[in-house]
Amino acid sequence: MDFTESISYKNEIFPYQWRIAVSWISGYFIFQLFNPVLFATEGAVVAGQMGMTIQSLNAIQAFALAWITTKVPRISGLIAQHEYEALDKLFNKTMKQLVCLGTLALIGFVATIYAFQSFDLQMMGMKIGGRFLPIIPLVLMAWSVFAMFPINCWAIYLRSHKKEPLMKNSMVMGILCCISTFTCGHLWGLYGIVIGFALLRIVSLVWVHRIYVIKRLEYRKK
Repeated sequence: MDFTESISYKNEIFPYQWRIAVSWISGYFIFQLFNPVLFATEGAVVAGQMGMTIQSLNAIQAFALAWITTKVPRISGLIAQHEYEALDKLFNKTMKQLVCLGTLALIGFVATIYAFQSFDLQMMGMKIGGRFLPIIPLVLMAWSVFAMFPINCWAIYLRSHKKEPLMKNSMVMGILCCISTFTCGHLWGLYGIVIGFALLRIVSLVWVHRIYVIKRLEYRKK
């Protein structure tokens, strides 16, 4: 059997993939700046607490995102078949389940660390609570992860159309987060970093939702 169809990497894959790469790199460097700045301004202990907190929250985020990433083939298939009613039903249901699951995980995590810190509890002879950020910075970091639940869902939905409309958002927010981390970190230390990061997450949440609403309608007209 003679197959004549071929895929052009240059025309069909690269224009999409390089935008994804830029978006991913922008997000990657945001978290990589926290620890060096905190190490310089607050010391090794606080930098270590931030590292443990970020790793734990990233694990929760990855756990919640598994709820929608497993649906990507089905979402992409419905888009290709223009079955938008079924697409919206599946996406909205999955997003609600992800947000609820992720929220419960975040609440459980924060409550557990708060209990360890408040009652000075130990596990295997170690004071676990002291290895994480104090409760207020911890809650602000947890909020930042909570805001990423819908943002990641909208991103997956849009990228399933083989488009990347969030590159500008990722770059701008990455730059703003870097400026906020350096400036607020040197002026106000830990609290400056986490407050600045939490506020920028609000900006990103509103911005990405607007992009999602506009692009969702635009892609359906094609």
